[in-house]
Amino acid sequence: MSVFTPLSGVTIQVSDHLLEYRSEQFRRPKSRKRRIRRKWSKDRRNWRDVHVPRVLSLRGVIVCDPVTFEQMKNTPVQPLRVFESDIYLLSFESGR
Repeated sequence: MSVFTPLSGVTIQVSDHLLEYRSEQFRRPKSRKRRIRRKWSKDRRNWRDVHVPRVLSLRGVIVCDPVTFEQMKNTPVQPLRVFESDIYLLSFESGR
């Protein structure tokens, strides 16, 4: 288990125990006949393993699996955009 503390002060722990994959059939026959579909579902070449992202947040600590951590690390953070109409609504609601 690795522990990372980015600039925001939130601690991120990476745990291999959360790593999970599930099988998904990505190739299907054009035929709608049940017999053909059953034959295709038995063939392992028509299936692939897909990563299931898992993130837990416990008392200010984020626990995630290594694949999700790499995705979070490589994703740029976008600043929060505030529009003038939102500021008007906020000022109107606070004036009540």
